Amino acid sequence: MMRVSVYVVRSEVGTIFSLSWLITWYGHVLPHLRDIVRCYDFFIACHPLMPIYLAAAVSYLMFHLCVYDFIWYLEVTGNCDFICNLVLK
Repeated sequence: MMRVSVYVVRSEVGTIFSLSWLITWYGHVLPHLRDIVRCYDFFIACHPLMPIYLAAAVSYLMFHLCVYDFIWYLEVTGNCDFICNLVLK
C-alpha cells in the first residue's frame, strides 16, 4: 500500500494546498473583520506553519478550559468525591 506522501509528491502540487482549509477556518470563526485581517497579517509575517501552531495552541487551551470547567462543575455539584472514588477503585 502506498503512503499518501507518495501521491502528494507524484502529483507535484506541494503541501500548501492542504493548509487552505485551516487558514479560511479562521475567517469563519472570528466574529469581526478586524480580527480576521489581523490574524491573516500575523500569518503572512510569521513562519509558514503559524496557522497550525495557532490552531494547536487554541485546541490545547480549549481542552484545558473544558477540563477545568468539568472539575469546577464536579466540585460545585458535590460529585467530585464520587467521581474520584470511581476512578481510584
